[in-house]
Amino acid sequence: MALDVAKECRSTSVDIEGPYYVDGAPFRKDPKICQQATFAHDRLYMQGSIFSSDDCETPLAADLDIWQADMDGKYSVGEKDQFFCRAKIVTDNNGYFQFESLMPGRYDDGGFRPAHIHFKIIPHNKSYRNITTQLYFENDNFLAENDSCKRCHSGDPTITTKLEHKKDIKTYVGKWEVFLPKIGKESNVVIMSRERDNYVNKKSNIFRNNVEKVIVVIDLNYFLVFFACLVILCFLFLNHLPRRSVIERNIFNRKL
Repeated sequence: MALDVAKECRSTSVDIEGPYYVDGAPFRKDPKICQQATFAHDRLYMQGSIFSSDDCETPLAADLDIWQADMDGKYSVGEKDQFFCRAKIVTDNNGYFQFESLMPGRYDDGGFRPAHIHFKIIPHNKSYRNITTQLYFENDNFLAENDSCKRCHSGDPTITTKLEHKKDIKTYVGKWEVFLPKIGKESNVVIMSRERDNYVNKKSNIFRNNVEKVIVVIDLNYFLVFFACLVILCFLFLNHLPRRSVIERNIFNRKL
């Protein structure tokens, strides 16, 4: 059964790919994303399903390309470290998936990002759109306006899930339901994402225009100061010429 947010047939939000995607992660039959994780780490068990956003009920089988940071907020470089915290998994025919991982750490890129996991979701039914997005977790202090990534959509409820403790305090369990639109149908979330980017660009343009105006004012002020100095110098020079002429006339008269 779909979640309340899905009853409006709201498609799952897209989000930026980010700089750490590495192609070629292996398909894993065992649903472990971080193979070298141990019980010393905070464990994360995720499950979910993928549906059509047309009716919020039709299941969609899909491939999931997943990557994330480790608990220290560091990403693996790919094959050299055995694609640690990188994997591809396949849903069943009903769009159901599950995987085991560890809680991703925050990292500082000039300001902290919230904990998140990256996804590329490729439905087997090619009439539906592939999406790239990120999954966030409720009650993270760095969501939305506190996110250092101003182009990311960490405040969007379609890509934010609630985690619960199970078994022990270092084990988290979460559920996420994904809703994909058909190709040619633009979801309200995609529109919202574009409007947010346009808003950011508009703010950037306003800032840039204000800076340019300040530069023009500064240039004008420099010109006025230069012009005033030039006038003063000319005045002093012209005022000095008559005195030199009088002195020269006196010298000339004495010689006579």
